[in-house]
Amino acid sequence: MSYNEAETKYNLIDPVLREKGYLNLLIRLETPAPVEPIGNKGRRRRGSGRTDYLLCVQVGNMPKPLPVAVLEAKKEDEDPYKGMQQAKGYSDCDRFDVKYVFASNGHRYGEFEVIDDSKLPANLTADWLEDETNEGKRFPSYARILAKMATPQGESRYSWTIDFAKRRADARDEMQPHLDKANAIKEDVVIFKEKIKALKKVDTKNPAIKVLEEKISIQEKAARDEEAIASDIDAKVFDLKAVNPNTVIKVDMRTSKEIIENIELHGKIVAEAMKKLSLLMKD
Repeated sequence: MSYNEAETKYNLIDPVLREKGYLNLLIRLETPAPVEPIGNKGRRRRGSGRTDYLLCVQVGNMPKPLPVAVLEAKKEDEDPYKGMQQAKGYSDCDRFDVKYVFASNGHRYGEFEVIDDSKLPANLTADWLEDETNEGKRFPSYARILAKMATPQGESRYSWTIDFAKRRADARDEMQPHLDKANAIKEDVVIFKEKIKALKKVDTKNPAIKVLEEKISIQEKAARDEEAIASDIDAKVFDLKAVNPNTVIKVDMRTSKEIIENIELHGKIVAEAMKKLSLLMKD
């Protein structure tokens, strides 16, 4: 029988941590608050949420050990990556300021690394760095804002939250009148069909039958139209072709004259470059 999460920590993970130098860990299984295994000490960190291990190292004469990684434990028979979603949240710099996050089932582990801003693509961070209000701040990468998802702190110029639950609820309210109307039309159609049956029992050539059949055709189309409208509303709930509400629109404040002068300048640069290229080709 495979170990549950508490047993995995006690039997599989704790021994490895002790072997690596985290001795005499004061770990309580299924603790509601984070535990920091620090050398021969273990203490609980105050605050909401729970993490299994916050791994720290003693650096020189620093008054406090330095947090280096979060380790999230899973049941022995679970995929370790299943724990990464929760563990990533603890990598938030405002809380633990760690770079590495791991999840383990005692045998295998999954790793998540928070990349330094200096290693991010320049074309991704250029606009961010140009904004003076961001001086000294860290780039709001996916890893950093994941823990703040669906909150105001999780919004940025580069990401935003879509509340699908609210969109679905609003869509249902908007759809309902159309569905009600379609159902009412269908009920009328049923009545018309019953009338046709009754008429056919008396006289199959009764002209009223044709009138009712035409009405049924018109009403059935009307019902389909109402259902199509409701279906379109429902489909738009998960339409991700949305415009970022946090985007910053750059407006070109140059005058027409300045734009023309700039075009002429670039034309001269291109002409000069072509001239040099022609000379090189001749040589």
